[in-house]
Amino acid sequence: MKKMSHNILITGSPGSGKTTLVEKLLHQIPDKKGFITREVRQSGKRTGFEIVTPDGERKLLAGVGIDSPYRVSKYKVDVGGFETVLDRFFYVTDKDVLYIDEIGKMELFSGKFKKLVQLYLEADNLFIATIALKSTDDFIRDIKKRDDIDLFTIDRNNRDTMYRNLSATISQNNSTIK
Repeated sequence: MKKMSHNILITGSPGSGKTTLVEKLLHQIPDKKGFITREVRQSGKRTGFEIVTPDGERKLLAGVGIDSPYRVSKYKVDVGGFETVLDRFFYVTDKDVLYIDEIGKMELFSGKFKKLVQLYLEADNLFIATIALKSTDDFIRDIKKRDDIDLFTIDRNNRDTMYRNLSATISQNNSTIK
């Protein structure tokens, strides 16, 4: 079996299960560093997105009520607030499994975020990330062209199989998983 790259990127359409897949994969990993991006809903309507850290801290990334010049669709992005959360993720130990959900339009307004992504891609650690399926952004296109990544496309039909295959492969190729 070919050894998987230490950089695993998962892409797919919105709602395909990218975040759920990453969360399931991370569940089996004791030492991890990174964050998940979650929808914020009020009265059943999506009003924004927040960053959730492994220790449960939540920080609003984007929302309809934010005052910001940075915008994706109807959501304005709080770049400064987002960057205050990022500082803790730059110190990496050898045993950390690194993860980011997601490398997407909102996050890319932050230069600090781009530096974190580069650090994680260059580290020898296992790095698991979700990345936008379609993008005209050069940063995302360049990441997808790298020789040291394995890019997986998830959809509603393959997500269960993808979890089983990635979970088994990660366990075989990473000594930090118990």
